[in-house]
Amino acid sequence: MQPVVGLLTGTSGVVARAGGLARATSTVGHWTGLGAYLLVALAVMCVLLSEKHARSRRTAVLSLVVILAGIVSTLTLAILIGATLLVILTFVQSSRLRHRLVPIALGGLLAAPLLAAPLLARLRQQFGSNPGAYAQSSGLIPESIAYRWEIWQNQTLPLIAERPLVGWGQGFYIELGTWPIFPYFVTWRSAESQYLLELVEGGLLQLAAFTGVLFTIALMFGWMSQGERKIIAMCFVTAVAAAFTVPIFTNVGLIGLLLPVLGVLLIGREHRSGAAGAKSRDVKWALS
Repeated sequence: MQPVVGLLTGTSGVVARAGGLARATSTVGHWTGLGAYLLVALAVMCVLLSEKHARSRRTAVLSLVVILAGIVSTLTLAILIGATLLVILTFVQSSRLRHRLVPIALGGLLAAPLLAAPLLARLRQQFGSNPGAYAQSSGLIPESIAYRWEIWQNQTLPLIAERPLVGWGQGFYIELGTWPIFPYFVTWRSAESQYLLELVEGGLLQLAAFTGVLFTIALMFGWMSQGERKIIAMCFVTAVAAAFTVPIFTNVGLIGLLLPVLGVLLIGREHRSGAAGAKSRDVKWALS
């Protein structure tokens, strides 16, 4: 499976192993970061496919399939759920894609045997017995949530309680244990949550500022066309949800592609509005 994962993500050697599973990281360096990066790329392909006058639709479909394969190779469940919702939304919005549902479904069935084994292994890891793991799954609570809860309860939340307003300072986890004044009970090198990380490093003040940034990004969706807005918003909501269990906005991967995509879409909107206004003025001039 490792050569296949490397091929799908553009690199053959950069593969990280977690719990006995090969999870693609590519040049991003982490499977969640790669999954977030590819999720934005997937959203772009979905926007292109949902356009009424989309060009090179076959190329876009092929690109979408390759991106989906890359997302699957990261085995990141939150990103996989978000990608599934994006594809479903795109099919709902595009009548042309719905007409091609049968050949696309057949292609998915052909790819299923290659993708089923790693996905099933990931689910067994999350809900099965993992001797030696930091924490074990319990009922419907997966292992990845169980071990985070242990870390939050024993390290992160007590750490935040000591300095709730201003936090401990930037680079807390990067320079773990090297500061003259440092809480002795913190040994895990991550807050395992974007929002808790903001509280650890900058307290309530930084969390409020970060929330303002997210709100500003959300406001940008109102300037997009309806089709673009739904798809990009779905991508953003997935990231906001995933941020409860990973610092997805400050890790490498997501923001480096999301912000440029938002900029291009907004510029395109302004260009279309300007072109429509110029055409309307030309029509009025001709009629006069």
